[in-house]
Amino acid sequence: PKMGNVTDFELENQSGAMIKLANMKDKVWVVDFIFTSCAGICPTMSRNMSVLQKQFFDVADVHFVSITVDPERDTPEVLEGYAAKYDANLEQWNFLTGTEEDINKLSTEGFFIGSGDEMVNHSDKFVLVDREGSLRGFYTGTESEEVTRLAEDIQILLDE
Repeated sequence: PKMGNVTDFELENQSGAMIKLANMKDKVWVVDFIFTSCAGICPTMSRNMSVLQKQFFDVADVHFVSITVDPERDTPEVLEGYAAKYDANLEQWNFLTGTEEDINKLSTEGFFIGSGDEMVNHSDKFVLVDREGSLRGFYTGTESEEVTRLAEDIQILLDE
């Protein structure tokens, strides 16, 4: 089912390039909200995102996006180091930062994640987005069976 559409955004990636919703058009993508100094769920989520990326490594239409909820600390340089820690293929997996206001708005209005009351409003969810920018599913990014279900749903969208 379609659960809404991602709102437009413009955020900076780990290399300093600006990434917009338009850059994701015609791609199936998975999004999560993390921060690099997180000692809780973020490392598990990033490991699971890395597993997904390896599964779809040779599929140009599949992309992954991790958006920091700590833009003050998570500069593009810090995000680049974090990406290396998880063997991210930066052609396929972007780590994004921006203003606190933009990220807060995107997480709550664009992806329906977090309360927006405070910046550390990340959750344990991976969000699946289709080629038209429609939200297609929410998955617990810390549970392997949910990540397996997400991989199956990515394939369904690719086959559509």
